[in-house]
Amino acid sequence: MSRSTYDEAMAAWAEDDMTLPVDSTTALRGAAAAEHGRAALARALGGRPSIDPTAAPGQHARVRQVRLPAELDQHLQQLAQQQDRTPSAVLRDAVKDYVQSHPVGRLRGTAAPRPPRRRRAMTATPATSGSASTSGPSGRDAAGAGSPADTSRTRVR
Repeated sequence: MSRSTYDEAMAAWAEDDMTLPVDSTTALRGAAAAEHGRAALARALGGRPSIDPTAAPGQHARVRQVRLPAELDQHLQQLAQQQDRTPSAVLRDAVKDYVQSHPVGRLRGTAAPRPPRRRRAMTATPATSGSASTSGPSGRDAAGAGSPADTSRTRVR
C-alpha cells in the first residue's frame, strides 16, 4: 500500500468509522477537533523557530556562508563547546558586535574600491607619408612592436 493510499484510508477511518466513547473527556469532536488538528499541523509544518523575534510568520533569516582556515575553525568549535553554544550562535554574536562597532559605509581598514580598468586598444598606428618618424603616440614603431602581427605583446584576457 502506498503512503498516500494509507493516509487516505486512515483519514476515511478517522472521519467515518472510528467510534469514540460518548463520555470521553480527552476526545475532541467537531469544531474543537478541527481546530486542534489545524494547530498540530501548523506546529509540525512551521519549521524551526525563527532566530529573529520580530520576524513575521514564514519569514526566514538570511543565510551567509563563510570559509574559515582550519585553525580558526578549530578555535571556533572549541569556543562554542566551551560556552555550550553552536558555532552559528558564536558567529552571529561576533558579526553583530563587529557591525555595531563600525560605521555603515566604507569599513575602516579596507581599501577604497578601485575604478574599473580601461581597456586600451592594441592597434598599430599607421605611418604617415612624408613624416620623419613612423612611431605612434606610444613611441613604438607602427610596423614593429605592438602591431597585430607581433604576438609577443598581445594581451589575452
